[in-house]
Amino acid sequence: MSFKTKSRKGKTAKLNKKAKRKSKDNFHSLLESRLIVPVLLLIIITAMFILLKPSFIGYFAFGNASSYTQDIDAMFVEDSVYLLYLEHEGELRSLKLNGEIIGEGTAKVYLETDNETYLVFDSTALEEYGITAITGLAVGELGETDDLNETVSENESIKLNETIQINETIGLNETILTNESKDSNETVENLTNPPEDAEILIELEYNDKTEFDADNNGVEARDGIVDFKVNAEFNWAVDEANLCTKWETKSLDNETSVTVCYGNERCCNFIGLEPLTSNWDEIFYSYYSRYGATAKNKISAQVVYVDYSISEENPYSYIYYSDWASLNAVFLEEEEKITYFNDICIETCLLSLNETSYRLRIELENATLRLDNISYTMIPEEVEKADNAPVLLTNISDILVGKGSSISIDLNEYFYDQDNDLLQYVIYEMENISVLINGSIVTLTPNVGFTGVRNSFFIANDSKQIAVSNVFKISVVETEELLEVKTIVIKNITETPTQLAAEINKPVKWIKTVKAENNETIAKSVNVPFNIPEDAFNLAVKDAKLDKIIDKNKIVVKPNKEMGVLKELKEDKTKEKEFEFEDSFEINETKEYIVEYETEAPVSVEKKINNYKKQIIVSSDVHYTNVLAYTDLPAEAKAENIMLYWVRNNTKELFRDVNYYDSNNNSLVDKIEWIIPGLSNQTFEVEITVLNVQSYPTVGGEWIVQFTTTGLNNLTITAVNGTTYGDSAPDDLDFIELKCGQDIVNASFDGSSVFVEDYECNETAYHTVRVLTEGVHTQKFKFGSAYAYANNLAGQIPKTLNIQGKLTDSSGTALTGNYNFSFKIYNVSSEGTALWEENQTLAVQDGIYDAVLGSSIALTLDFDRQYYLGVQIGTDDEMAPRLNLTSSPYSYRASYAENISLYATGGLIMDSNGLSLNRSCDSNQILKWDGSAWVCAEDSGVGSESDTLATVTGRGNTTTQNITLGDKLTFSFGEFIDNLVDGWLRVTGNLNITGDLKVIGNITGGSPVKIKGGLRVLNDSGTTQLYVNETTGYVDVGTDSPTQRLHVVGSINTTGNITGSGVYYPNGSTMLTSAGEANTASNIGSYVEIFKQKTGVDLEFRTAMCKN
Repeated sequence: MSFKTKSRKGKTAKLNKKAKRKSKDNFHSLLESRLIVPVLLLIIITAMFILLKPSFIGYFAFGNASSYTQDIDAMFVEDSVYLLYLEHEGELRSLKLNGEIIGEGTAKVYLETDNETYLVFDSTALEEYGITAITGLAVGELGETDDLNETVSENESIKLNETIQINETIGLNETILTNESKDSNETVENLTNPPEDAEILIELEYNDKTEFDADNNGVEARDGIVDFKVNAEFNWAVDEANLCTKWETKSLDNETSVTVCYGNERCCNFIGLEPLTSNWDEIFYSYYSRYGATAKNKISAQVVYVDYSISEENPYSYIYYSDWASLNAVFLEEEEKITYFNDICIETCLLSLNETSYRLRIELENATLRLDNISYTMIPEEVEKADNAPVLLTNISDILVGKGSSISIDLNEYFYDQDNDLLQYVIYEMENISVLINGSIVTLTPNVGFTGVRNSFFIANDSKQIAVSNVFKISVVETEELLEVKTIVIKNITETPTQLAAEINKPVKWIKTVKAENNETIAKSVNVPFNIPEDAFNLAVKDAKLDKIIDKNKIVVKPNKEMGVLKELKEDKTKEKEFEFEDSFEINETKEYIVEYETEAPVSVEKKINNYKKQIIVSSDVHYTNVLAYTDLPAEAKAENIMLYWVRNNTKELFRDVNYYDSNNNSLVDKIEWIIPGLSNQTFEVEITVLNVQSYPTVGGEWIVQFTTTGLNNLTITAVNGTTYGDSAPDDLDFIELKCGQDIVNASFDGSSVFVEDYECNETAYHTVRVLTEGVHTQKFKFGSAYAYANNLAGQIPKTLNIQGKLTDSSGTALTGNYNFSFKIYNVSSEGTALWEENQTLAVQDGIYDAVLGSSIALTLDFDRQYYLGVQIGTDDEMAPRLNLTSSPYSYRASYAENISLYATGGLIMDSNGLSLNRSCDSNQILKWDGSAWVCAEDSGVGSESDTLATVTGRGNTTTQNITLGDKLTFSFGEFIDNLVDGWLRVTGNLNITGDLKVIGNITGGSPVKIKGGLRVLNDSGTTQLYVNETTGYVDVGTDSPTQRLHVVGSINTTGNITGSGVYYPNGSTMLTSAGEANTASNIGSYVEIFKQKTGVDLEFRTAMCKN
């Protein structure tokens, strides 16, 4: 482990082997001296452990573990999760990080699996680890080490508080020259053609011993320059006149890249570029804004060798590429701190993990983190197979095609890849012949009317290495010439079979059309040949015209007459078997046959990674196209939370063309299917996003964040990164509500975060806040252990204009380079004085430039009149004519919005008093639309007892809020009206109900409620509880047939007096006399001695015993 705040001079992209050996020697000498006094050494080490408590920063490798380095090359500016796929499989024993921190803040990096979390890096502990750490690499029992990293004693950080002075001013249109130049007249001797195993090895490094980037670390001030040089090694005497270097500047800030070419024009043109300089090893200079460079960039180089000839006398092709090599170029503001760290592994120095993928969780506070690469040790599960280049099995013969015809060939019959990699094919383009490449099938079609000869060649690419075919001839001749050249007796119309629908775990069916003809003057029998894969089965051949199956006993294996190496290669690689069958032909008869067969099914193997993630590997020895694949999800989820990734070249690519299925109709997806374009061995991963956040811009002062979740867990929403909650400024956001679909969620809010315990929502949720301040606002959504961020930029629309154009020279050639632009805005189309002016230096690529006007000089114009834009390049005259700035570059309010009080049309007036009619109608008339215009008409439909406001049919519920009526509301229902209103029904006047009225709730009012037809109160089971007879006025409690004014079935409980006469016992005898005196009764009916008279007491309750 080491970390430093200043890089050493001469840092390159590869390890300096000499320095490495020196470090080894020093380390072994140190070990030998320590072994002289082992007892003393043991005492010292023990004391160090007790007193200093050192941390082990580095890693230990034991047994058969192998060490690897893998590029990360990623920049992080906020809390992030980086999915890590190691290039090698096996048991992970250790992992360490290399990179740098930019800024004064802190950074932490954790290694996560589904069940474990390990701290890899903590910037706050760098100094502590630097003092007491054991650094370097230890193997076995004090065995040999690869190198011993030094700990830099300087603890200060780089402060870019000085402007780097450049003695020369580099013109934007000039080429930066190096100190060395090549004599163009120099003769290079002993040049040879590249061998079959030609190889180009390159090393990219910061250019040493120059005034640019003096410390060779790729970091400069905003106005500085970083220079690069590429060194190359060739395993043959190369002709440098055929070389070129492809340079790529990739901005890590905006993920854009610009590619340029240095060197031979023919070489640059071959890769689709124009050369900027004639020397392939010219020093490459990068500075801010050159070739799209921003603050943080990756500079990459690739050396290419191109030499070919399409002449008929000596056709050949030699095309070779090196691997890419990359270094960084960072341009910082002044006073910005950068700290480097190497080989850090706080809790990951000794591991025992075996996962298909890992996660690096990055936590940042006021800092930017760049991870350059990781180093790790792995006990491999199996020996890694070497990557083999594709090979050309056999030369492509010259092709003869008739005028107006086309021909197809299968390049898989000529090229082979031992690793079973998917091959991509390209062809050297020719005039007058169009080319269509579909997978491995190439179709050549001459232009209409063309005859002649063209030469070409093919290139097969497995994404890492290539194979180049021989140069072959394509002759396009008249049909008569074609017949003279060759008499075709047996002809395969389809050179390769056609694959029918393919589906995982099911055999795949193929068809092939074979055409045979007898063009002789006698009838004869013809052997019709065809070939199918060696492992094919269910073979059937039928006569297409007669729809008759050929007898299987007639189909025999055709003897193979090919000899030598080519035969062995075909037998080993293509694994095809040739058949033939005999059939009779009349004179000049042509027959067509359909060959059908099946091949083995593509196999799908699934591996569950966790409850929300699974891996699907679809493989086959046969190369299939458009294979239907499908899988059941590890958990049900909404479609927007389901991600299908295609794992290729150790990276994950989101697969978007997916079909979703809900088999149990619960609105959640439980199965997906997709089409695999091409199949040999493909790996996919299905992942259900537990938390998915989508932020939308502020509208009307409210910011709504939509999000979905999967499962049940605690939900917390917090304002972060300087954003605060509150109900007024200076706080930024005012929490309004949280909804699951249309239902408001009962969430707790403590002023700093929104919290819901055991949150579960199978719909889209909506989190709404009111925006109080301008600027960037950030909210963190945490659901269980998953989290995501929502960002919003609230502010005024900037007064800037975007202008794009194409810059060419006087001959119309598109220009590339850096140019000084002067932009001026006038209020006249010619002459006049500029109202605004701004100068910018723009990087022009293939003529295309893009500028944002107002980025440095503010645009203060009101844009309330016509303006014209003038453009001037360097010292040239201003371009003519000037550009008329129409409404496209800027927006303005509609004139009606400014003068709404003056606007009247169509019978309507809009003024400060609101909206009114611009037409007089008679009493009780309103404006109605008659299909073509607004006209005055009677206000029919309301105002009388018979008018119908609304008609409700059926027995469903009708719910509304407040209904206020001024006259009558009549209902005619044969059934109960259940939940007629979910609120209030207010009636001013009479409410006439024909039928029954069921009221759940209260009836209130300031005047009596009049009910015609009696009142009946029922319970939920339909039993009468209270009944009022309209005719007699009798009131019944507990029955529906009262015989007295008040008829109660059951007991009466009162806390006051019962007065009056005519109160009776159940047997009919008088209980209360007209004088209000009570009579005593005993054993009357089922009651015993209920009442007893007593002096001075109107009525005394003594006992009330029920007699069984």
